[in-house]
Amino acid sequence: MKPISLVSLILIIIISSCEIFNPPMPDYSNKILYTSNLTSDGHSQLFMVDPDGSNIQQITSGRYSHWRGKWSPDASQIACNTDQDATTNDIYMMVMNSNGTKRQLIHPANSFEWHPDGNDIICEYMPSAEMGYFTKDIYLAYESKFIIYNDITSQIEDESPCYSPSGDKIAFSSNREYVVESRAKSELYLMDSDGSNQQQITNLNVMSTSGPVWTNDGNTLYFCSAGRICSYSFIDSTVTIICESDSFAYVGPRLSPNNDKIIFLANQYIGNHNRYLYIMDIDGSNMRALINDSTITSCDWSK
Repeated sequence: MKPISLVSLILIIIISSCEIFNPPMPDYSNKILYTSNLTSDGHSQLFMVDPDGSNIQQITSGRYSHWRGKWSPDASQIACNTDQDATTNDIYMMVMNSNGTKRQLIHPANSFEWHPDGNDIICEYMPSAEMGYFTKDIYLAYESKFIIYNDITSQIEDESPCYSPSGDKIAFSSNREYVVESRAKSELYLMDSDGSNQQQITNLNVMSTSGPVWTNDGNTLYFCSAGRICSYSFIDSTVTIICESDSFAYVGPRLSPNNDKIIFLANQYIGNHNRYLYIMDIDGSNMRALINDSTITSCDWSK
């Protein structure tokens, strides 16, 4: 038998070691993602935490801010906003691995959600405010395709789009009925995934009805309206106020994987105007702050 050389032996040891050292991918399921300003670099960054408020981990860092993070359906990726390469108006959307690696700039976008199959991201697209345009459209990031395209002088703001669990419907917010009266007012709308069959589903006539999120069965939307967390039932077309406060504006509801709890932001009306991450049961009971951080600006819950 031909003797093994020293170099060959070393290579065998290295290859064997690589095969043995094959750590499993981290499990990002059932994790809460949030944005905080409590960072050493002075920028807004993404963090994650367990649903009981423990095991806080910072995901992003550096010279740029990252906020409004949304988990992909399988929790392997995160889409977020960043000020990297941003002009005075444009806020870019970025996609990265869930550990913060392999960051990729997509294009200017705001208020976005993943398609249920994880292959595209629907977002709110706003033309340049420097040119006097305030219209907001609904756009598919990866297909580079408009779902709703408004005339740039219309001042219609279609925003916060969100797919149904099956991906065949999109709920969104729009001020189209209030442009003349008050551009700050909005209602929830529903349409097919190709933009057809648009219909208004709420008639609350209040400021800022937005941020819809679907339950797993597709029967209910949770959303914020005039500082309240509300729900809309597709079964009987009713709106229910889940929680409201004279001291806080409650916004940005996101549901737990099995839909038994809700996380949301509590923005303080008076005093220091602090922003907290709150959690409660799906019916509005057992409300409490999740972690001791008064700078939180967004949240999401992975499946």
